[in-house]
Amino acid sequence: MLLQQPALDSHIATRFWHWLVSDETPGAEQLQPLAEHFRQSGHELSMLYRKTLESREFWEPRYRGSLVKSPATLVIGAARELDVAKAMHQQLPQLLRLAGQDLFAPPNVAGWKEGAAWITPGRLLNRYTALETLVGATVNNEAMVLSAAEAQANSMTSMMSDTSKTAMSGMAESAMATSEMATSEMAMPGAANGSATLSDFSVRLASEEFRGPAQYQFELLDAEHASLWRSAVTTLTGGWDTVIHGPMESRDQLPWQWVDVSHDVRKFPSAKLLRVHFVNDDAGDAGDRNLYVGSVSVRGQQSSPVSGSQVSDCAPDNAAEAGDLYCNGYVDIVIPDNLSANLPNQETGSGKQQVQYASKHVEWSGYNKNNGAMNVRLVFQDVRFDGKHWPVFSAWYRETSQDKLALWMQNYDCWPDCLEQWPDCAWIDDQDPSSVTVHIPAEGAYSENAACHINALSDNEALMLDGLLMQATRLLQEALVGEQQRFPATRSGVKRGLQAMINRFSDPLVQKRFAETTATGRTAVESIPEWVEDASVKRPYPSPTSQKGVPVLASNLEQRTEQIQRAGFSWPSVFAPGIALSALPGWENNTSVQQTGESLRASIKQWLLNPAYQVY
Repeated sequence: MLLQQPALDSHIATRFWHWLVSDETPGAEQLQPLAEHFRQSGHELSMLYRKTLESREFWEPRYRGSLVKSPATLVIGAARELDVAKAMHQQLPQLLRLAGQDLFAPPNVAGWKEGAAWITPGRLLNRYTALETLVGATVNNEAMVLSAAEAQANSMTSMMSDTSKTAMSGMAESAMATSEMATSEMAMPGAANGSATLSDFSVRLASEEFRGPAQYQFELLDAEHASLWRSAVTTLTGGWDTVIHGPMESRDQLPWQWVDVSHDVRKFPSAKLLRVHFVNDDAGDAGDRNLYVGSVSVRGQQSSPVSGSQVSDCAPDNAAEAGDLYCNGYVDIVIPDNLSANLPNQETGSGKQQVQYASKHVEWSGYNKNNGAMNVRLVFQDVRFDGKHWPVFSAWYRETSQDKLALWMQNYDCWPDCLEQWPDCAWIDDQDPSSVTVHIPAEGAYSENAACHINALSDNEALMLDGLLMQATRLLQEALVGEQQRFPATRSGVKRGLQAMINRFSDPLVQKRFAETTATGRTAVESIPEWVEDASVKRPYPSPTSQKGVPVLASNLEQRTEQIQRAGFSWPSVFAPGIALSALPGWENNTSVQQTGESLRASIKQWLLNPAYQVY
């Protein structure tokens, strides 16, 4: 019925005009030929694309620069043109959000207001800030690439024994070659040069930048903590800049990246630990510089910081946060044992299934005596069930004056995701639309939302969550005993929250319900698997997922300039194709002059911030 209406042809043709030609409203003489070709083609979109791009108006000079670039076009386009800025691709989502386009999270079903709405005064300043951040990232990347080779070779020879030096001589020669080959595996760190693919030996890192990026150093240790090898001190580019963007609102904003250790661990069979040093802590009224260590991967097998320890002046009490370095110090992580064979049997002697995990920790806990609100968040490490593995799996037990006792699950709480498919009826955070939550009540009387959440679970997901609720008393008691043993004189608030939640789950009405039916009501009580702590299941993740890095062809802006000039272009012609240089004050004098260093960066920054770069 829609396709039979002539108005549809004009409407779609108008949208294509606004996308490809101009923000101005087209006249009938411009629009009618496009709409007619669209109808005659049987509504083939490819034909409408062709006719729009072949139209006389598309090629007319007066329509050049008449479309305002969206943040995605502006920021990603600049990263592609600078090329070296692609090394910080993991920070691009934050820059897009800053410029007003949070990808995959539009403000409403109609999407974003475009055109002039992109360049309101506040947004225009943020667009400039995003572009300045990209230019600034090229400075950090250049300094890192130019110094990495010599520092790497010097540090390796100074830290290794004579036997190790012989084994690593070829490694040192490769390191010296990085000053000429930016895409080499030895140009540390791999992710900082765009090659964020997971190599034989990688570490997942993130940082908050303050007055400059974070710096780190890797070290291999044997079982007695004797040093076998140490890398150069290396800069981690692409962190969250607290001065520009302000403090992070949540941990999901951490720009994680895989960094190659650039060393074959097999050459040191006695290596048991990887030590990650944080060496340049800084803080002030406007922010804090921090380093976050996620996990270690060796040939596809992973190990978490929970398996090791942190040594610093501000080490967190919670082992689940051992990888968070808020001041100078280091994290020791057990190097994954690649010789581990099959998984242990996941059944008890009676044949009953088990959810096995290596350890659990209290991320936080609290109890408000005034309104009775209580919260406990447990973090389980290396959880395995039904052939699946979660290096991290979190459970949030919660009760407030508005909400009954329930188990809450959030999509940021597990790695990989807690659920295979989050239901459409899941709760969405108004402040963070990418955050979704489901909850399973402990006392029945399901609301419409709770029933929808439960029905959306797979059978095995229902089994696991039933176990977390119906065995909550035991799991919480074990966590309380651990807190009392590790922190006999501190963390009283955590212990109080744990005890309040234990008392709540021990309520006779809750226990009576769990004796008669499962929390979800999906299966029989006798079928619920036990959540059992078993250190033997602490195995590395068998098939980690990683983000393939964006290839970086230029290691610095001078090299990128040479590439552009060899292709017959100049920076202005790349930034503003088809626009006369006479219309761009300050550009015409820099088209052929060979510039380097700060002079080149200043010119590029001037061109990027020119209003002509905001349009196309």
